[in-house]
Amino acid sequence: MNPEAIAAQTMGDPVNPWIMETGSIYLWCGLLLAAAALTAKNRRIPLFGLMLVAGSSGFWQEFFADWGAYLAWNPQFERLPFWGEMAFTTPVKPMFMPFSWGWWFAVS
Repeated sequence: MNPEAIAAQTMGDPVNPWIMETGSIYLWCGLLLAAAALTAKNRRIPLFGLMLVAGSSGFWQEFFADWGAYLAWNPQFERLPFWGEMAFTTPVKPMFMPFSWGWWFAVS
């Protein structure tokens, strides 16, 4: 039995998945619009806009760190369509990860 099947049996349904899936995407889009508006107004990219791009670009590191810490994401989350199996990564790669990395670093 593969790790994904084991996780599906033991985890059950995710609790409030809309917060992580839909909420992360909406928050990311809101921050992107705010950064674009401030860039147009001030003719400078705000620091949170730079961090939004940098954090969103670095999301791929999450799956290697999750594998090292034995973290398994719930297989019922929507998954990244462009990333399949890869050595030394967690088997489930949620779709919200690039967005959540972006807004987390932008807000932090």
